[in-house]
Amino acid sequence: MTVLLYFYFMVDAVSQDGFQKTGRGGFIKLINAISVAGVEHSWDQAVPGFEDVTGDAYLGTGNVYNTFGSVIQLGSALTLSAHPEVPEVSAERASKDPEEVAARVARLRKAEVLKGVRIIDLGCGKPNFALAATALGATVFTADLEPLGDHYGEQVHRHITVNLCEPEAVSTIEARTGTNLDMATESIIDLLPRQSLKLRKPRLDEILKVARTNV
Repeated sequence: MTVLLYFYFMVDAVSQDGFQKTGRGGFIKLINAISVAGVEHSWDQAVPGFEDVTGDAYLGTGNVYNTFGSVIQLGSALTLSAHPEVPEVSAERASKDPEEVAARVARLRKAEVLKGVRIIDLGCGKPNFALAATALGATVFTADLEPLGDHYGEQVHRHITVNLCEPEAVSTIEARTGTNLDMATESIIDLLPRQSLKLRKPRLDEILKVARTNV
């Protein structure tokens, strides 16, 4: 089954047994159980417990990279898990104590609750979500216009350097990942000021084509 997640489109397309079973309320409860509210702003929720793999602050505290979209992606991935530890953690009350929440995340990491789940993060940028999902046991592919570099590239299963606007993007990703992925996701694919002006932001239909062909 597949998650197609577009954060700026507010979950424009979701097709996944886990999410349908969990329901929107259950999904929000899961997010609340693994995150702490108001870390940067009163409306934000951030996930502690992955700083050792991301080399960053809590998951979801950034403005360009490591945004709240990463938290939504992580929650979506966790709904794919059949491990009993996930509903147990989800049933716990929301907490404002980062250490308490980090302990819950540590339980999920120790249990490798995403083991066997295959994910691709399209337009990954600085791949905080991909690194967090890998720490939970998932097999994670990343795709972006630029290489990841050795530090991050060694942590994910495989990185594909590809322009998602190009017609051959689908076949390039398919050749490097196969078509048996469980989740295809992207969060805020956009251009940065330092990138070439010849580039353009991929259209939604182009992202959908890549995702649907590879799952």
